[in-house]
Amino acid sequence: MKLDSHFRQSKGPEREIIEGLRDSRKVKCRGGPQVVEVINEIIYGDVGKSTIRKEITNILKKNDRALANDNETAAEASMVCNQIEAFNASLNRLHRLVYGL
Repeated sequence: MKLDSHFRQSKGPEREIIEGLRDSRKVKCRGGPQVVEVINEIIYGDVGKSTIRKEITNILKKNDRALANDNETAAEASMVCNQIEAFNASLNRLHRLVYGL
């Protein structure tokens, strides 16, 4: 399954990015506390990277065990897509706070 393969390959680089974000919370920069808040949201929030990975893992596990119901899986996948859109919006917000764009 292509999703499973891509998902597994992205884990290493993702960890590096999250570690970089954690470290960046310590650096004073434009946006101050708001930047830290958005970084925490990106890492730990309801639409954060960790949450999204857990949801994708759950979908893949169901599929591996042939427990997937097409309608249920489609609804879960749609929810993950919405989470990814919200996550991307958080990244854009962080970018605007840091770079003032």
